Amino acid sequence: MTGPDLRSFVSRTTALISATPPSTGRETRAWIVDPLLETLGWDRHAESTITDTTVEDVHLEYVLAVESVPVLFVAVEPYGHDLTDQRARNLLEAMAWTGVDRAIYTNGHSVAFVAGTTDADRLLCSLSSLPDHESSIEHYTRAAATKRLETNTEDAVARRLAVNRSSVTEAMTDQLVAAAGDSYRDEFETATDRLLDRLVVSFADNDSERFESVSDDVALEFTEPSHEHPSTDSSAVSRASTGDESGGGSVDETPIEADTNSEVIEGENTAETSSSEPETEPETDSTGEDTSTNETEPDTEYVARFFNDRGSIGAVGHSRSEQALVSVAEYLFERGLSGITVPWSPDDDSVPTLLNDNPQRATGEPMAAPRELSNGYSLETAGDADAHARIAEALAARAGLRVMLTGDWESAE
Repeated sequence: MTGPDLRSFVSRTTALISATPPSTGRETRAWIVDPLLETLGWDRHAESTITDTTVEDVHLEYVLAVESVPVLFVAVEPYGHDLTDQRARNLLEAMAWTGVDRAIYTNGHSVAFVAGTTDADRLLCSLSSLPDHESSIEHYTRAAATKRLETNTEDAVARRLAVNRSSVTEAMTDQLVAAAGDSYRDEFETATDRLLDRLVVSFADNDSERFESVSDDVALEFTEPSHEHPSTDSSAVSRASTGDESGGGSVDETPIEADTNSEVIEGENTAETSSSEPETEPETDSTGEDTSTNETEPDTEYVARFFNDRGSIGAVGHSRSEQALVSVAEYLFERGLSGITVPWSPDDDSVPTLLNDNPQRATGEPMAAPRELSNGYSLETAGDADAHARIAEALAARAGLRVMLTGDWESAE
């Protein structure tokens, strides 16, 4: 793609829209999106291109690949329809889980470009202003994707499995049914789905930030349209970065105004994991308490990924198992634990109180290692990594979710 290519595309497309605007989603794709992808060097008719599919609960019009490795998601709204907050969040969640680090979301009026899987760079500009952002848009071309992609890596395997999980699950389930009979098809499908979850995690980058949930922890702000946009457009998408080492917590948002001349995406995403933060920075837990010490951060990672009946919904992680447990509790109180009655412990009477509205057990004795949560409850965090894993699993079960514990939690089992 060159500057003249982009300007030529914009000139042809704006003339077409002025004469006869698209009236359906199919026309939006055929008249605007397909020519844009061709300008960026993509062949939507390529054998490796997947069309009209669902990945992690988000519908995608295109999944574009290089040598069968998915590298670009494309989501399209019909011309004249708004870009929606919810679909944008789902798109970010799908990127975080699959590792596909480029996406385009457009309605024909505006084009949102997203790069990265955690601290994602986002740029929303009008169709007419695309040439003003040529150096940013260059990162979404097939040539750029080919240059940066390594196809024979574990991450590439994770991408293939994550994007094609529906077809892989169906094929594996059919094989099991053929071997053992149809009576337990549902059980085979559930087991296969869980196997693929674990394979995706094991082949993907071993990085807790890679698995952070962005659908709830990152808020996209769609502001009022600028004067350059038709009234149906959302005109700005904020750039958000998580500021809590625990994998959750506060979000620092800096709006990116549409159609500015500043280049938002200057290169590859450079989000760092919590373990790479400078040692001079104080470490805070979910309550804001300073827990820093003079000791070097351990080279460990405890990751908890959560699932409901539909699939993955998010994850948290930390370099210390007790802090990861705190993050698990904070996450679950937003998604199912809020109605719990305290003091609470699992059904096993031998297990002391794990949650209470004060740092005491139900017997009145003090907790061994209480940590105050953001809602004021106290969480028992005594024990080693294996004990923390059992508590995390008990909390997830009480919230009605399934949790997969990976990283150093696996070695602690």
